Amino acid sequence: MVSPRCHVKGGLILGRRFKSPLVPRIIRLFEKLNTNELRFDEITDHIGEAPSAIAGVLSSYPSVFAKGGQVREYDIKTGNSNKNTIWVLIPEEEVDENQIMELYGFSDETLSEFRNGKDIKYKWISAVRGENGKFSRRDIQYIMHHFRKDKEKATLTASRASIARR
Repeated sequence: MVSPRCHVKGGLILGRRFKSPLVPRIIRLFEKLNTNELRFDEITDHIGEAPSAIAGVLSSYPSVFAKGGQVREYDIKTGNSNKNTIWVLIPEEEVDENQIMELYGFSDETLSEFRNGKDIKYKWISAVRGENGKFSRRDIQYIMHHFRKDKEKATLTASRASIARR
């Protein structure tokens, strides 16, 4: 079964199409350097586009790229300290429910809250189970991105409410 986000050309199943031409260029950079993590400055140095354009693409495709943390770097020449975001490439692979629980730290009970029959769903976002019983890792990543974002928003709202009550 072909994923609804893949396209077929000449009998070959190709990856997703992206609106921004920078997305495949950045993916190829990760592949060329044989890594799944790159610092933002490494990406900008190799791609050669405006840092704002690259930052916009990285943050606009949460199913493909995820923030993996930040490192603080000290420049001896200038005496300045700068933060540099580490970006992670989410692989285009298939995962089963056990791998999802392991990757995202869920119990079977927590994962069951996302199950919608045979598929996994959160809000309007669905990860369709393939014929082999697995899901697209990037579809799952997109669901988890929105789930975490909502969870952070709820925590922030609750903490603001408790401050306002004081």
